[in-house]
Amino acid sequence: MSFDAERLSNVDPGHRALLDSSLWAPSAHNAQPWQVEPLEDGHSYELHYAQTSDLPEDHGNKDAYLTMGAMVETMVLQGPNHSLNVAVTPRLTRRDEDLHIASVALSRLVESDQIDSLSAWIGRRVTNRNEYRLRAISKT
Repeated sequence: MSFDAERLSNVDPGHRALLDSSLWAPSAHNAQPWQVEPLEDGHSYELHYAQTSDLPEDHGNKDAYLTMGAMVETMVLQGPNHSLNVAVTPRLTRRDEDLHIASVALSRLVESDQIDSLSAWIGRRVTNRNEYRLRAISKT
């Protein structure tokens, strides 16, 4: 995850914990191309796709949208685990190489907020990097 280094000190520690846990989102080519820009209000962030030249061509930005969508969904699911509600506003705008995916606003979770049942499990997500075995799975 990338932050504007000068503005990092302005990020609320609770927000930073949520942003850090959102890094566990799956990403195409395991590139983790997210760039998070904290905004001046102290509770909003812009999410950008940080395209790198060493990745294969991403025609139509399909990998970018899938990857960033997974990051946004992970952030939304992780929010309640940090006592935060995550409100997402899709942007989907491009300026030259910058692809602005969404803006998010974080607020304290309140009792009336609906919590997705996957929130309790998202922190247990793991990636299997073991070699696959090409054999049939037994029925027992």
